[in-house]
Parts: sequence; C-alpha cells; structure tokens
Amino acid sequence: MKLYKSLKTDERGVVMVFVALGMVVILGFCALVVDVGMLYFEKSKLQKAADAAALGGAQELPFSESEAKAKAVSIANENINGATIPTPEVGEGGTPTWIRVQLERDVPPTFARILGFNNDITVKANAKVELNALSSGEGVLPIGVDLEKYPNFGVGNDVVLRWSDSEEGNFGYLAFYGPGADVLKDLLEDIHSYDNYKEIFVGRAYPTQTGNIASIHDLLKKLEGETVLVPIYETVASDYTLKENDECVNTNTQGGKSCVLIKGFATVKIASVENEKKENGNAIGKIEVTATIEKANVAGNSSPEAINYSTYGLKLVE
Repeated sequence: MKLYKSLKTDERGVVMVFVALGMVVILGFCALVVDVGMLYFEKSKLQKAADAAALGGAQELPFSESEAKAKAVSIANENINGATIPTPEVGEGGTPTWIRVQLERDVPPTFARILGFNNDITVKANAKVELNALSSGEGVLPIGVDLEKYPNFGVGNDVVLRWSDSEEGNFGYLAFYGPGADVLKDLLEDIHSYDNYKEIFVGRAYPTQTGNIASIHDLLKKLEGETVLVPIYETVASDYTLKENDECVNTNTQGGKSCVLIKGFATVKIASVENEKKENGNAIGKIEVTATIEKANVAGNSSPEAINYSTYGLKLVE
C-alpha cells in the first residue's frame, strides 16, 4: 500500500514523457518545413525553365510556329530533368502573337513520409510570352524609312534609306543623338560599340540633321551586310502641336531642318551603299543606302497598340 502511494505521488520522469511527445511534434513540423522548402525550390527551378523555354520559343514565332514549339520544348528539356512538357500553345492568326509553356514535375516527399505523406506532389509552372510591335527601341540607326516614299512596304521589300538628293542641307539623317557630323562619324565608325545610344520612342517627334555633312558618307560603306534597326517616320504637318516629350523646337522647315514623327521600327539588312561623286571626287548628298525589310525580334518595349512593321518586342506576361 505504501509503495502504491509512493508511485502515485512520484512525478519524477513525467517531464521526459512530455519532452518525448513534444519532440515527435517538433520533428514532424521540421519535416514539413523541409519538404515545403524543397517544393518551393523545385517550383522555382521549374518556373525558370518555363520562362526560358517560352522566351526561346518566342524568338522563332514570327518565322515558324512549329519551330517555335520545338525550340521551347528543347530548351525546357535542357534546363530541367524529369518534367512533363505538354505541347506549347500559341496564339491563333496570321503571325501568332504569344506562346505559352507549361511544365509539370512529380516531386517525392522526403521527411514528410514520417508523417504518412507517401504520395508524390505535382509541381507546376506556366510561362507566357507576348510578341507585339516595338513601341521603343535602343541602338536605332539615325536613318530610316520615309512613309511618304514607301507607304505600303513589307517584309522582303527593298527600300532606300535617305531623305533627299540635295547637295547641302537635309541629307536624311535624324538628330537622335545630337547635331553635327562628329556625332554621326562616331556612330558610323562602329555601330555595335557606340556609347551614346538612347531609347527612341514611337509617337515622339525628332528633328533632322542639317548642314553639309557629306564628308561622312563614305563611312556608310561600313554598314553593307549589317542588320540594323531603323525608324519608320513621316514629316509632321506645319500645324502639328508639339508635345512635352517631343524633341523638335518647331515644326517649320527652316535651313533644311524638318521635324519627323516616329511611327514604328523596322529591321533591315543593308544591301548596298552607293555614293555619287562630284567631278572633283568629293562625296555629295546624293547617296543611296538600299536595304531589305526583315522580320526580327529585338530588345525594347512593345505594345499591342503599336503599328506592326514586322519587328517585335518580347514580353514575359505570366
């Protein structure tokens, strides 16, 4: 009887029981935390693979829908192992304007098995890239396509990038990067490493270059064979109201200077540069830069409201 009372009132070891029970609960939570963290990590890897696949496929979308899908699947396989990759979806229409890639992967639990969670967990990722006409661009060459001369040009058409045949005054260069022959000379010396490119915007008015700058025409020969981004523009009317961000001082044609409104961008391959000479051998303003319009994807902002001249900007929207 005395022994029974002693056992009944002796609380030694009770703490150890509660500690043991508590440890089971704590270990269970730790298992869940580790597995949830692992799932987030797998989801992140899967999303990055989906993003890369969609962006890669979008590069081919203007040229071939089947190639775009194939490239997206190929890039996904290169970046993730063991994923299920359904056939990518693309927008319907003449030139599809978007591509969507979906990836799935079954991830087995690790520590959560202790708590009886034995089934694989399916992790999913989705990425969608839209292609829209370019609304702004960088690395834009300061000569372009005049809509007055080429109102209905398209892919594969040859165009002449120039402004006028005059020997002095306006030779068709746009003053994107500042006035003067030195600016153009620095740019044309190496268009790929020019330091002063800036973003050029659709819907913004820019002035043209003026003055006798025929001396730099020979540098245009460096462009033969190059694929470059050029503006599409039209001359603004004299009653055009300048907006806050326009770079023209006025809309009047003075001293050969005009004001042009950027309507869009085109990617062209420079085919030839022909420079007419005076009798003394010096270059004059009668120069023809002939180029072929191509489809392309380039870096820059895009918008569904921008006019499509077959040069697209890519945007990851999902």
